[in-house]
This record gives sequence, C-alpha cells and structure tokens, in this order.
Amino acid sequence: MVTYEIKVKTGDVLGAGTDANVKIVLLGRCGKQTQSANLDNRFRDDFERFRTDVFTIKDKTDIPEVTEIKLRRDKAGSRSDWFVEKIQVTNQKSGCTSVFPILRWIRPDIDLYFGRYDAFLPQFDPHPEQRRAELYEKRKLYEYQEKRPGFPVQVKKVPDDEEFSFCHKFDLTKMKLTMEASKAKEMILGDGAWETLDDMKNICLKTFKVPK
Repeated sequence: MVTYEIKVKTGDVLGAGTDANVKIVLLGRCGKQTQSANLDNRFRDDFERFRTDVFTIKDKTDIPEVTEIKLRRDKAGSRSDWFVEKIQVTNQKSGCTSVFPILRWIRPDIDLYFGRYDAFLPQFDPHPEQRRAELYEKRKLYEYQEKRPGFPVQVKKVPDDEEFSFCHKFDLTKMKLTMEASKAKEMILGDGAWETLDDMKNICLKTFKVPK
C-alpha cells in the first residue's frame, strides 16, 4: 500500500466552505489511477473557509508523480457550495509533490478533472467536454445588459468568482480607516510641529474659530 498526503486549501471568499461529502481520485501516467477516496477527518469540521485541511489516504496503486486529480462533491449538508483555492498531493514513497491550482467553485455531482497548473490551450485540453460545460456556465454568469439607455453595457450581476476575498476586503477597509484617521489628524494638528503660538491659529482656522 502507498500513502498519499493531500492538502486542500479552501478559498476565503464569502460562503467558500462546505459541508458536502468530497471524493478524490489520483491519476498518473500510463493510465494509472487510485480508487475513489473520501476526504474526511473524523471529529473535524473540514473545508471551512480560508483553511487548509490535510488528509492521508492509502491505495495499492503506486503513482510516483500524480499528474491529474478527479474531484467530486455532493449536495449534503446545509451549505454545500465549495470554493477551492488549491490542492497539493504528495506521494510519501517517492516524495514527489504535485500542486493543482483550482481557484473556482466546485459544482455538485459532476466529476471534475484538474491537471497540474491546470492550463491548456483548447486544442490540447484532455477534457474538452468539461471545458465546454464551464464555458456554457460562464456565459450565463457573465451576461450583460444596458442598464441605462445610451450608457455602456454592464454585467447583470457580479459573479461570486469576481468578488473580493474576505482578506482583501479587510485590507481595503483598514487602508480606508488609516487614510481617514491620517486626514483627521492633519486637520486637527496641522501639517507640521508647533514652533510658536501663531502655529496654533492654523489649527483653529481648520476646526473652529480663533478664540478671543
């Protein structure tokens, strides 16, 4: 039996975590593949937003270098939607690690294949049917309309994939508050240090009238 370590990083977009059941199949060269394995750690709430979960599976098939994975989830649980950032697979025997950038929502009850680095020209894609299905879904998500006559067309609704991550939103909010605090400080204290009593007049003029 060969042991594989699988690290799954769930994204940090809103609603990225899932309660669904997840299965994975590892594939390699010459048609080698493992049996379908459940990704589940007992007594642990797996696949929470912006968290990395580590799983260990054993299989009789030895794939020294995993070149592809097959992922599938169901609709179990109250929250089944799932946004995956990446999956990393290590063959403990060979020590070879393969990284699979996912960066998308995983649709339910469909076998989805991901190659290492997941980048293919259309003519070289080993799973053209999956590509066509994803393009069809994107055409529905990125539908445009003219919201006001004479104005440029806009997307009807911003897809979930285009929303800022939670961490990025937090960074933007922190930056905004920092800028506002800096501006308020400048309004109250002025641009530089106080050297004479006359410097205090600048503060009064910016915030209130000069006292008698």
